Amino acid sequence: MKKLIFTFLAFSLVFATVGIADTSSKTALSAGTLIKGKNSTTVYYYAEDNKRYIFPNNGTFYSWFDDFDNVVEIDDDELALYPLGGNVRYKPGALMVKIQTDPKVYAVSNNGLLRWIKTEALAQSLYGKNWSLLVDDVQDSFFVNYNVGDPIEDESEYEIENEEGETDSISCNLGLKAKKQIKSEIQTENQKFCGNLKGAINKIQKRLQRRNIVEDNIGDDYIDQCINTDSVNIPGKKVIICHIPKGNPANAHTITISVSALKAHLKNGDYIGHCEGNNGDEEPDTTAPVISGISTTDISTSTAVISWTTDEYSDSEVEYALESISTTTPTTTQIDHSTTTSHSIVLEGLMPETAYYYIVKSTDASSNQAVSGEMNFTTLELPDITAPVIFGISSEVSTSTATINWETDEDATGKVGYATGSIDTILDPGIIGIITADSLSTSQSVELTDLATSTQYFFIIEAEDESTNIATSTEQNFTTSF
Repeated sequence: MKKLIFTFLAFSLVFATVGIADTSSKTALSAGTLIKGKNSTTVYYYAEDNKRYIFPNNGTFYSWFDDFDNVVEIDDDELALYPLGGNVRYKPGALMVKIQTDPKVYAVSNNGLLRWIKTEALAQSLYGKNWSLLVDDVQDSFFVNYNVGDPIEDESEYEIENEEGETDSISCNLGLKAKKQIKSEIQTENQKFCGNLKGAINKIQKRLQRRNIVEDNIGDDYIDQCINTDSVNIPGKKVIICHIPKGNPANAHTITISVSALKAHLKNGDYIGHCEGNNGDEEPDTTAPVISGISTTDISTSTAVISWTTDEYSDSEVEYALESISTTTPTTTQIDHSTTTSHSIVLEGLMPETAYYYIVKSTDASSNQAVSGEMNFTTLELPDITAPVIFGISSEVSTSTATINWETDEDATGKVGYATGSIDTILDPGIIGIITADSLSTSQSVELTDLATSTQYFFIIEAEDESTNIATSTEQNFTTSF
């Protein structure tokens, strides 16, 4: 194990004075207290060995604490009674570091162990696509008593949750207190990744807030890979966040929001998960889903598909009737209790050529229900499979012409095929001519011309309705005049 030797450099932290406890000339300190002298801005960690340890830079301090509210101010003479013990190291798992003279990015482990993250893809799998926002680029001289360990070549070789949980105090990291024993939960790879990613996003939010920076794409990978996926079970597809009102961080409170609103909340600096401390009581979800894009498709004689979308995961319900829903009873209801944002209900057993009226409903996991306005559709007619009925056949004959007349019980076009011998169909090879009546009508008439004098002719009529149903008459005949 190669040891890095750096020059010690004290770093004075600039911090807010609000919340610093004033003490008497003699202060009873307990291990783990943050202290500073009355005439100094430098903050120290008071440890079990009665020594004070300095934070070499802001990044080290903020890897352990969010603010300076719990710093205890003591007399400078009293501060001098506690000898310097050395530097505080970065909290394991909290951040990554890059030394300015070395392009390698290191993860931090317990007891000052630095482990090179060998690839960008590996850094992304551990801390998400915005991993670079969790890298502190610091001077070599800010590192004292760090060691370089084995590189990380696979994400399974570095457990962020364990690193942070086992070393939950600076005293643990200094070797003055035993590490906590963490019982690892059995997790899928996706659950572990999403847990790491959630933690990384919240750390980034705090860093950006301190620097007064806004990043538009924070949380995109969490939304895509940990929420908008069937492999992650988030009831109702709503998200619990810690909402921090602009200009009033003391009023941070836990709320439940729809997935569609998460991106905007993260952009405004909110965190994923419950708020810490006394403001963590969750506000009830009282917002109903928003229904949009209602459509009726695949309408047939007896079925129709009703589709719509919602802005959050909710169930699907269609209520329908033969008259307006607001004025008729009873109605029929069809429900799909599975939750989704893309809803589709198939209505079956409908009557043909009938108007139906319907409304759609969606209820989220908190029992908030949205109801649409009334819509309607009409089912299709039953298909016409009945051929026309041909009747009233007659012929008007001269020496060389004949006019054939007939009627049908519905509008139809017609054809007359004729020959000098007996025929069976209009496609009979003995046919010598076919005359058509192309317009739809119940009364048709066609004229046969250029016929031979004093000759017997045989003919049949074919009638076709608008649904292409065809009827053929029996064979008829006539004889031309002398």
